[in-house]
Amino acid sequence: MKYNNSNFGRYLMYGAAIAFAAASPALMAQSKSKIGFSGSFVVPTGSLSDFAGPGFSLGASYEKPLSLHNFSQSFSLQYTIFGGRSVNVPGFFSIDYSVKELGINYDLKYYLGEGGSFYVLGGGGLHSFSMSVKGFDNAEDLGTKFGFNIGGGYCYTPNLGFECRYVLCPDPWLQLSLKLQF
Repeated sequence: MKYNNSNFGRYLMYGAAIAFAAASPALMAQSKSKIGFSGSFVVPTGSLSDFAGPGFSLGASYEKPLSLHNFSQSFSLQYTIFGGRSVNVPGFFSIDYSVKELGINYDLKYYLGEGGSFYVLGGGGLHSFSMSVKGFDNAEDLGTKFGFNIGGGYCYTPNLGFECRYVLCPDPWLQLSLKLQF
């Protein structure tokens, strides 16, 4: 897993997070729009699982129906902390890995049927990673990567739902979320 130092990507992510927080009250004033919050369990796959274990994520989202039948668009911001991994060679060395991610996503959702309880989603996002390595040289690498999202969900009520998504980027992961929308 190799990351490039990218201050531009990190500042872009921080700016988007501030813009999202500042625009939320104005976005809620529009009809049928929803602001949501989520808690997620995340499982790294691929090469990311070599450096990180299962973790958790907290997020905020804005969803607005489109004029197309049963379609909506969703913007979300999430902060993920993956579980740490350790490599120990007794008598020689010990290395501890810690991985965190800040992501901004845009998704299109298609609600199945007239009731709109089940939906499928697809989209993309920017993901800013930080990885700290403690052992040989306490280094922290940063990098921003583009990834695709695919998944689906179910709304138990208009305000409570479950979502499963797979984030396809150079270091992919599976995310299972409980969502609360207002």
